[in-house]
Amino acid sequence: MTDQTTPGGARLVGGRYELTEQIGRGGMAEVWAARDSRLGRSVAVKLLRTDLARDPSFQARFKREAQSSASLNHPSIVSVYDTGEDTATDPYGNPAPQPFIVMEQVHGRTVKQILQESSPLDVEDAMRISAGVLDALQYSHRSGIIHRDIKPGNVMVTDAGEVKVMDFGIARAMADTSATMTGTNAVLGTAQYLSPEQARGETVDERSDIYSAGCLLYELLTGRPPFVGENALALAYQHVGETPQPPSSLNPEVPGDLDNVVLHALAKGRDERYQDAGDFIADLDRVATGLPVAAPPPAGVAGAATALMPAAAGAAATQRLQRTVTETDPGWPTGPRDPYADDLADDEEPKRRVWLYVLLVLLALGLIGVLFWLFAGGDDEPTVEQVRMPDVVGLQQDVAVDELEELGFTDVSTVPEDNSEVEAGEVTAQDPAPSDTLETVGVDTPVVLTVASGPGDVEVPDVAGLEQAEARDALVAAGLVFAGTSEEDSPDTERGVVLRTDPEEGAVVTEGSDVTLVLASGQNTVPDVIGTEQTQAIQALQDAGFAVSTESVESPEDPGTVVDQGSTAGRRLDIGTEVVIGVAVPPPPTPTTVTETVTSADEEPDPEPEPTTEEPEPEPEPEPSGEPTAEDG
Repeated sequence: MTDQTTPGGARLVGGRYELTEQIGRGGMAEVWAARDSRLGRSVAVKLLRTDLARDPSFQARFKREAQSSASLNHPSIVSVYDTGEDTATDPYGNPAPQPFIVMEQVHGRTVKQILQESSPLDVEDAMRISAGVLDALQYSHRSGIIHRDIKPGNVMVTDAGEVKVMDFGIARAMADTSATMTGTNAVLGTAQYLSPEQARGETVDERSDIYSAGCLLYELLTGRPPFVGENALALAYQHVGETPQPPSSLNPEVPGDLDNVVLHALAKGRDERYQDAGDFIADLDRVATGLPVAAPPPAGVAGAATALMPAAAGAAATQRLQRTVTETDPGWPTGPRDPYADDLADDEEPKRRVWLYVLLVLLALGLIGVLFWLFAGGDDEPTVEQVRMPDVVGLQQDVAVDELEELGFTDVSTVPEDNSEVEAGEVTAQDPAPSDTLETVGVDTPVVLTVASGPGDVEVPDVAGLEQAEARDALVAAGLVFAGTSEEDSPDTERGVVLRTDPEEGAVVTEGSDVTLVLASGQNTVPDVIGTEQTQAIQALQDAGFAVSTESVESPEDPGTVVDQGSTAGRRLDIGTEVVIGVAVPPPPTPTTVTETVTSADEEPDPEPEPTTEEPEPEPEPEPSGEPTAEDG
């Protein structure tokens, strides 16, 4: 589809979406408010950025997002109405393909905007928003889709208070690379909300979304993410190795049970977190109703945090510990004094502490030696874990690879296969074959997956002017699917002849796509020509595909004006039907009549003629004709 504009100069995407104003821009795409000219509704159109339009990897990621998003239909997920590809001009002035996604236009604010205006949120509001996000995640996880980029900027709260999760499939579309972080510290995802496994560049599953949702809830409750750092690497380090402070330490309004829920969602090991979004929602409901939560109290939070904190943070933690001891131990005197003053006065206590430190160092060195012996010299031929080979044929490549790596396989590779019979990226064969019995293989066994290339791209052929059967054969020959017909009026085309296709001729579509033929209906609507001049009326009717005949109609209208066309105006008639119009002609001249003059009673009537005494002249006798008469007989 070539780049088009409306008469007002606005860009028209996909031949029907009129862009009105840009409402957002991200790392990969820009979002525009738009109007669907075909359905007359407001939508949001997401376009791949023009500076990335020629990058095949971004093209593939964006199209994967479109496929993933379109497959989800849930009240808490922004709906996708349509997808397609347009043509734009890149920064160098060259035409470039630009895929787009058409979504529902949500009227509201992102959680990021809400936090900027009011932070932190009320505990009830924070739990309600989190429950809406988790509800959307529970649905998407059941559909086999992991979000991988849950953050305040991807969650909206509508004007009616509904929670909407956006950008499903973006992170999934980026899963074609195993790395989570590039060499320039650019994190694929958002660093403040990365799960530990994402930060380590490992494969992820639905429990990674649980961790990110825990980060979101933490920020809603405290006004800041669980970890704050100067760059992506510093944040990734904290996600992997540090334990966050309980939310109640930053917001005293947070109840203790909710602390347990948040920290359970933020557990470093994915097996130690909530295993699905439903469990997370259930604990939020228990907090709201005052019931005990299923999340256990975090073990060793203070110790773990202190061990990995910088010196300043460690000193602060020590001061908090001192204050706690002072408040709870009745043996400590009240007042502002150092609780360790008496101990430090004892010369023996420092010595005991030195020996304690030496003992701890020796134990640590001994532990390191044992670990080194176990992993380096304990066994020349370590045992390889044995597992059953799963059947991954029919799965998408990234899902199959994730499943194999979860089982422990370390050498998984793929080979492409030209196969247009199945969806692109689907595994069509595997080596080794799946285990039919209890037979097992070592996790170090190389696994090769054959992955289908999927349908290719084809161009819709030009079939205008052909009969339906010929056009259908041309579509099939091009690798497309004939999806039926529709009709359209055309004044100069016979019924059943192809006018155009939908998608239009020349459009590049996926092989096997549906194409509809638009046929001439063989009919048209008769224009109303009453009141127009004869020549103009004839021309209008002929342009509409109709034959015209005229007849004269006496009328006071200007001569040559059409005053009648029967009942044809506005009717749909077959092309070539004769339409009779009545043209005004002047009426014949009015004949002259003699009228008697009638006088009034006041006027004297003309005198009557006086009688005369003259004898009337006799009538002349008829001359004899020579023929016998009755008297002669």
